[in-house]
Amino acid sequence: MTASDAPTDFDAIGAAVFAVATAKGWSKVTPAEVAFHAGLDPRDVSRTHPGHEALVDEAFRMIDRHALEGRTEPDPGEPVRERLFDVLMARFEALKPHREAVDRYVRGLPLHPMTGMISALRLGRSMALSLEAAGISASGVRGYVRIKGLAYTYLWVLRVFLNDDTEDMARTMAALDKALKNVDDIVAMVPGLGSGGFRNPFAGPGAAAAETGSGMEPAPGEGVGPDEPVMKAPGTDARPARTTPTGDEPEIEPGDD
Repeated sequence: MTASDAPTDFDAIGAAVFAVATAKGWSKVTPAEVAFHAGLDPRDVSRTHPGHEALVDEAFRMIDRHALEGRTEPDPGEPVRERLFDVLMARFEALKPHREAVDRYVRGLPLHPMTGMISALRLGRSMALSLEAAGISASGVRGYVRIKGLAYTYLWVLRVFLNDDTEDMARTMAALDKALKNVDDIVAMVPGLGSGGFRNPFAGPGAAAAETGSGMEPAPGEGVGPDEPVMKAPGTDARPARTTPTGDEPEIEPGDD
């Protein structure tokens, strides 16, 4: 078997990307640097990941894989909030060894707005995977709302995570628990979210019957107009989820350190 025929070690590439970013900055993430840190043939790395963005994408795909590794079928009898807590904490556990690189990544965001668009796609993909892992559909209009809502929750907790110096990530766990409780509070307090036209976006199948007194689901897109309040991250004003980067969104690769 030649070097080009050997299976690609994607985890080695992802870990090397974070290592290079930590040591030299995200702008230094290149196929040659990553291959050197990973102990791989540069030709193989260039073949599968020809440029900077492909390498950065692989690093965050690795986080997705590690966060979902070993997960079993979600228990529909377990509260949705607990399922989401477990899935998101697994993601923070996967990020923990690379916290310094992620911190540098976030700090570079204001200087590179274009990469924010790329990152929004990455973050959306990760949140969709997280929802599905928790047994919550990420498809259709409802899925879109769920993805955006979970992204706001995740981003708020990420700020705590980046400054959490506790060994067991106690501060991160407390922040995540508070953030997910905040989702429940909003559903209960904001008119239209918990009754009739638009139910809790994180509720599972059958929840509409319990909330509306019927077994009928709202029609696709019903009550999800651009001006409909969806949810808020803790400490922010309630407003619709935004599809463009705010400058605070993580997981986007700055071109410079």
